[in-house]
Amino acid sequence: MKLYRADKKGNKTSPEKYTTDGLLTKQVNSGDHPKPHEKYGWLKTITSHIRYTNELGKFIYDTTQFLSFTTDIKRAEKYLATEKELKYNKSSKESAETFLFSAEIEASKMQPIGDGVYLFLFK
Repeated sequence: MKLYRADKKGNKTSPEKYTTDGLLTKQVNSGDHPKPHEKYGWLKTITSHIRYTNELGKFIYDTTQFLSFTTDIKRAEKYLATEKELKYNKSSKESAETFLFSAEIEASKMQPIGDGVYLFLFK
């Protein structure tokens, strides 16, 4: 399964730090953070992070430490596009304003636990 993640320079996730710090969540440097998964359960927390539909879901989205990926490269590319520029160009890390990350994981190693939600264990 090929996965994609798009991010923009200046976001709290600091995608420009990927070569030194890896991919960061928006919880980076936030100290103690709420633990919605303890109160609402893992599946509700993860699905709210993917697509929230109400204020509680938005709260969960804003306080979770997850990174979302998509199998749809067009969806990721759409996030990279600005209103002025509808396509992206490769550039160096130093000059980049947006980032497109990709990963390929053997589908047989992913356990579906919900609609679009998978469990994957890695070392």
